[in-house]
Amino acid sequence: MKNTYNTHLELVFRQLKLGKDGVWSSDLPGTEQKVEIQLREKVAAKKIENYLEIIAKHHSIPVMDNEVRRYLDSVPLNSIILDIGGCWGWHWRNIKNQRPDIHIIIVDFIRSNLHHAKILLGSLCKNIIGIISRRTN
Repeated sequence: MKNTYNTHLELVFRQLKLGKDGVWSSDLPGTEQKVEIQLREKVAAKKIENYLEIIAKHHSIPVMDNEVRRYLDSVPLNSIILDIGGCWGWHWRNIKNQRPDIHIIIVDFIRSNLHHAKILLGSLCKNIIGIISRRTN
């Protein structure tokens, strides 16, 4: 019998387009968050040398690592985690060592954030999906 998770994922992926950059995307209706998106795109456009150094200025990495470990203790085997607004996905950087059975899908409006996630996480994520608006007005 086919895995139910895979069936649901196939339905989602059928409605998305895989970009040349390896990020999946879909058109979304216009948004009222134009200013927020512009701000986030400006931040995401910067070249990052040391991700964790930048992250540590705004987040407690040890606290988040502890919260992720606690959360993963409650997740069933072979689960899929859908991280909505996952940005750079940095909090999943230890998933391969902690729970290699779990697949992570990161969704973010800002495509550049997902490029950062791909750099930061490398092959750790099974899939990184970007759901972005292609409309600029």
